[in-house]
Amino acid sequence: MAEIAISRRAVLAGASLLGVGGPAIAQSVRVPPPPADPEILKLADRWTFTDWAGPPVTMFSWTPANPRPDTPAIFVMHGVNRDGDRYFTEWQPVAAARGFPLNTPQFDAKGFPSSRNYNHGRIKDENGVLRPRSQWAFSALDGMFSAWRRRAGVRTRRFHLFGHSAGAQFAHRALLAAPPRLLARTVSANAGFYTWPALERAWPHGLADSPFGARALRTWLAADMTVLLGTADNDPDHFSLNREPASVAQGPHRLARGEAFFAAGRDLAAARGWRFGWKLAYAQGIGHDNARMAPFAADVLLAPAGGHA
Repeated sequence: MAEIAISRRAVLAGASLLGVGGPAIAQSVRVPPPPADPEILKLADRWTFTDWAGPPVTMFSWTPANPRPDTPAIFVMHGVNRDGDRYFTEWQPVAAARGFPLNTPQFDAKGFPSSRNYNHGRIKDENGVLRPRSQWAFSALDGMFSAWRRRAGVRTRRFHLFGHSAGAQFAHRALLAAPPRLLARTVSANAGFYTWPALERAWPHGLADSPFGARALRTWLAADMTVLLGTADNDPDHFSLNREPASVAQGPHRLARGEAFFAAGRDLAAARGWRFGWKLAYAQGIGHDNARMAPFAADVLLAPAGGHA
């Protein structure tokens, strides 16, 4: 059983969760996120995606000149502040340096109020009634990609999905609930809590009381998903960390919860004899910080198929 090297270029399947080092736990301080950089934001093609059964979604897009059809676009899912504009400005320099098209959807609080309608995918309404699949937030992804392709006039065939914090919750649940047909690879980074691969735990902490059963679970465990964790995202008192009892049961902080989630999926797949496609990777010394996670995530997302970053 190989141990993941804690470095920018480390993405190994089936890695050991032992021996993870990291800096001392920092004191939790509520620091507002920086605003979107106005100069970088000028580079965005800002448009509205409406071609689906849910509310409109503002899009921030950037496309390099003459992108290769085999270079996937990367869709970046923002966190709890619903600031796709800021995520665009933090990712665009990475996209320009690496030559990939970038899209950052913004699921605003008006159309997608509360975590139920964003992080949890809008699969249930305010009364807990299951919505039609076409109205789930997850179901917008393929349509967004197709609409962007037409708008940009490109032949890009596939996209990758990255989410940080609340966006990481969205990303790993999207791969379970409504896996997009055109999605190639997913990275879920620094989620506050996870939907556990467990049929007996209640949604969104598990699959009970959800439309997802053993078949969806098996497909999910086989998917190409990397759980990317900042080794310094280890503060049990972080001001935005979810403290529901079911979340606390997953671990004291985001680093521990991500490791436990990965281990639960790996162990279940082994016990059932199912294929396991997830990977675990670390960003050494990085805390709860989308901008500093972005280069690590790009390495994972752009690694050759079947290879390592």
